[in-house]
Amino acid sequence: MKWIVILIILLSLAGLWAEKDAELHNFGFMAGQLCRPGVGYRQWINDWGFQVNGMLMAEKDAEPNYYDFRDGDYYAWGRKLEANLGVSLLKTLKEKNNKKFYALLGYGLYHKERKLWESDYPSMNYATAVRYEVSNRHYWGTGVGLEVLLLENLLWVVEIPITFQSNGEIMMYIPQVGIFYHF
Repeated sequence: MKWIVILIILLSLAGLWAEKDAELHNFGFMAGQLCRPGVGYRQWINDWGFQVNGMLMAEKDAEPNYYDFRDGDYYAWGRKLEANLGVSLLKTLKEKNNKKFYALLGYGLYHKERKLWESDYPSMNYATAVRYEVSNRHYWGTGVGLEVLLLENLLWVVEIPITFQSNGEIMMYIPQVGIFYHF
């Protein structure tokens, strides 16, 4: 959370020195079910645009310590890798007074890997890796969005998609939000 706040502050300060006439490229942070949370890039070409978001979180691959997350007395989860990727196609429906209303069609991927360790002792001394799990969850959706120019080069984005998950669940209209610096 600390890095998100720092990124927002840096993007806000960078807007003070930006050129006023350039605004097709956007760089920032987006979070939501369909787009997947992470750093994002969006670009507009006439009335069409696209957006790509992504984030990677990883931990070192090492034998678990005594305080690592346990699954029973003699099992512990070690190495973990999580990745998000989101791609959206955007179409402007209406643009007026520094606001843009648009339709979107998107895809998101959540990828997770983790390793299970087993030991004959509760302290995890002499633990051995017994299983490596990989799971992927896919998201598809469509909806509408609103882009508002907050400052000279700072955009606030709110989108409301209907999202379908690969496990068959439908996530009805959970908003996703973002803040972008456009240059």
